[in-house]
Amino acid sequence: MAAAGNTLNAEVFVKPANDTAKLIEAAQGATLDTLFRRAALGNPAKVALVDPPHRRTFADGPPRHITYAAADRVIEAIARRLHHFGLPRQSIVGLHCPNIVEGVLALLGIWRAGLIAAPLPLLWRRSDVAETLGCLGAKAIIAAGRVAGEALCDVALATAVEVFSIRYVCGFGEELPDGVVSFDELFTTDRLDPAPWPNERDNPAAEVAIVTWEITPHGRVAMARSDTQLLAAGSAVALETELAQDAKILTSLGLASCAGIATSVIPWLLCGGTLLLHHGLDAQALTEQYNEYGCDVLAMPAPMAPQIAAEGLLPARPCCVLGVWQAPERAAASPRWRDAYAKFIDVFAFGEIGLLPVQRKDGTVADFTIGPAMGAGAAAVSEIMRTRGGTMAVRGPMVPVRPFAERGLGSAVLAADAAGFVDTGYPCRVDGRTGVVTISGPPAGMVNVGSYRFVQRDLQSVLDPIGGSAALAAVPDPLLSYRIVGSADDRRAAQAALAQRGANALMVSAFRERRRPRAA
Repeated sequence: MAAAGNTLNAEVFVKPANDTAKLIEAAQGATLDTLFRRAALGNPAKVALVDPPHRRTFADGPPRHITYAAADRVIEAIARRLHHFGLPRQSIVGLHCPNIVEGVLALLGIWRAGLIAAPLPLLWRRSDVAETLGCLGAKAIIAAGRVAGEALCDVALATAVEVFSIRYVCGFGEELPDGVVSFDELFTTDRLDPAPWPNERDNPAAEVAIVTWEITPHGRVAMARSDTQLLAAGSAVALETELAQDAKILTSLGLASCAGIATSVIPWLLCGGTLLLHHGLDAQALTEQYNEYGCDVLAMPAPMAPQIAAEGLLPARPCCVLGVWQAPERAAASPRWRDAYAKFIDVFAFGEIGLLPVQRKDGTVADFTIGPAMGAGAAAVSEIMRTRGGTMAVRGPMVPVRPFAERGLGSAVLAADAAGFVDTGYPCRVDGRTGVVTISGPPAGMVNVGSYRFVQRDLQSVLDPIGGSAALAAVPDPLLSYRIVGSADDRRAAQAALAQRGANALMVSAFRERRRPRAA
């Protein structure tokens, strides 16, 4: 099944005569697995993936440092295990992991097996996971054993009970529950099935590789992308970053969004360097990773970057900061970037539809204009327009022209128009003199909490089965765009009821006890 969308326009890479353009040109037509194999073959002893140093505080097992050769063996073992399960080609495999080495290896293993990865937002719980994987007809799920106080493998098992199509639950971690196939042993196995892989794909780079989730007032919509479309998104980021070969990339962004993958995994595969993973935003651990490896690129939520720099946590050495705006309407209020040692690139993420990386020239938020996209951003989004309804629409190599409707999610929602434009839903203004676009708010009826998006009317409807006086509301927040707060006569009872129903962890935590401010 071919993925919908445009192919990567090679003309974008003709003009820049630099190392980045050469890396991208060499990747044309290749699958992402092929890029990894090339790096592993060229420098097998090089460190490929590095875990957060504070891994023990939120996940099972000590931090891992794994070379390309070792990573290739684990990826092959995961792929062959999935193939041994008898999963049909292009089956959906859910992936529920934090930012640890196992998550990246599982993603690459799914791709090598010719399957479709469905990375799940980390805070999703049973109700969210079951709804999405059930609609897609997922055949398997791979989960981490523990994330903070939550056992994601337990969530995966509960999901498999509800979703008839899920036949296998696999996990990484210590003391996995009965019924979960452990993948930890694949790190030490030396016995791999020597049988060759079946070669049934005429153009594997054009097949669906990943499904991510766009939240709309109509519900969740599955957005599918091929290797070629992912490469287009990551190439735009790499070109704007002027990524060098063997670069060291440190990311605090998860794998459950196109923006997270395009600012970390794809540039890493392009340059054959080292990908350092960071979970959450632990300033001490982040600085420790940055200093130890001398990172070239740091990818993180844009609202947090100025605060990190102001606290002196970025070392005084040249680097490039990729600031991702999951709520691009907040970018206009961003403070001036004053760190002379770090180049800053604003990465505007319009949900799961498209992204646009633009480098700041004078420390202020970068501009982009209506019409054909300029610079490296054209590799991902070739043109921008304002619809008659006053919203921003995009088209280009990374933009899916229709949702993943074949699997039951999407229908006509977010489908491209006759000219190939997809409406992002973001209201915008256009300067009549310069053509500069200003995003003036979130899509109608939507609320962004960090990288998570909610339908505003659902905040209260999720409480309907609970009844009583419980209420949820979204209030503005300078860093998260919004935050969710809850009120109830019995907060603990409301938390327990939501957790039992498998509600999103953000909604559950909204009812936590809050400290009262001290009297003056």
